[in-house]
Amino acid sequence: MGTVEFTEAKMENGWLCLRVRNRPQARQLIVGMQPGKCYTATIKKRREKRSLDANAYFWVLVNKIAAETGIRADAIYRDLIQNVGGASDNIVVRADAVQSIMTGWKHNGLGWLAYDLGPSKIPGYHNVRLYYGSSVYDTKQMARLIDLAIQECQQLDIETLPPRKLAILRAGGTV
Repeated sequence: MGTVEFTEAKMENGWLCLRVRNRPQARQLIVGMQPGKCYTATIKKRREKRSLDANAYFWVLVNKIAAETGIRADAIYRDLIQNVGGASDNIVVRADAVQSIMTGWKHNGLGWLAYDLGPSKIPGYHNVRLYYGSSVYDTKQMARLIDLAIQECQQLDIETLPPRKLAILRAGGTV
């Protein structure tokens, strides 16, 4: 069906009422509903997605680090991904399914990493750590990833953007 952004909500006589930002869009959703059919709605806090400029700048930094160190850019990226924090999950998987879960996860992209952490406390199961690639990072996560790349650059005396421009990128803006 679709997504509608709202800024306020209240309950009124069993109805969930939302103050929507885009009335025509909300109206179109309602008109498209079939009477008597059951629908589901998920409500979550809206988060800004990372900007493409932030992503592009991150890769500029990664390539500078690669040129300086002789380490492949994809290896640098994978290393940084694991240090972002808040961008991974630990799951418990049946031992005979570990490899297929890990293989499937890694097919999502370059930064989608999976590691078998070994047997779980549950017999016949393993703990697996799954890292999300930066393609799904929000603004805060992308800012942390850029900060990690900047720290690497500083250690290698590689020039980065001035602090004012970095602050704009971290906030999801363009420079």
